[in-house]
Amino acid sequence: DKWDNVYFMDASNGRIRVVAGPASATINGASVTNPLCAALEVSGSGYSTVTQGFIYPMAGGGTVCGGKTDANGDGCPFYQTLVNGASTGTLVRGLAVDLEGDFIFDDGYGDLRVIYMGGTVIKGALAANGVPSPQIGYSYLLVGSGTPIYYNSGNPGIVLGTHAGLQNNAIQTLAVDPAGNIYIGDQTQILFYDIATGYIRRAGGSSSASTCNS
Repeated sequence: DKWDNVYFMDASNGRIRVVAGPASATINGASVTNPLCAALEVSGSGYSTVTQGFIYPMAGGGTVCGGKTDANGDGCPFYQTLVNGASTGTLVRGLAVDLEGDFIFDDGYGDLRVIYMGGTVIKGALAANGVPSPQIGYSYLLVGSGTPIYYNSGNPGIVLGTHAGLQNNAIQTLAVDPAGNIYIGDQTQILFYDIATGYIRRAGGSSSASTCNS
């Protein structure tokens, strides 16, 4: 991201990790604090100071918190959020960061989640999901807990993210546009997640598509 934080999937251990960038970066001539630092230093994480160049866990391997609202850690601190590290440990492949530093990922269980870093744009989607005041360093569900949108199913229309779901282990990539909207590459379909409203729809691909170029 623009603070030089590098996120990656540690496939052999079933973890998402990050190499921390500097405490601040000069962006458009101004010094901007790295939001990752405050997220990693959240109470209970065990990290009182984040050091540039060190590797830190972002998700996976922990035990979900008592206040969770789903089985994999919605509403929990980042270190109590689970990812699917079963089998070969390569089930999580969609990672992205928005312009404000919020870390977005698929968890390999058919869900899209965010580790909130203090961004303002993504708060519209979180409010639509019943989270008007997200906590920095906590994980929240964006898409999941509903009917999965399969690439070979009928057009789902426009659905609130928490009333939909993704295909388990099928997400190929994530991308975020300058407005903060999220594009989800899922086999032969592309899903569009409206960051202002928290709704998701199919943007391209269908049951008739047979390759990524269809």
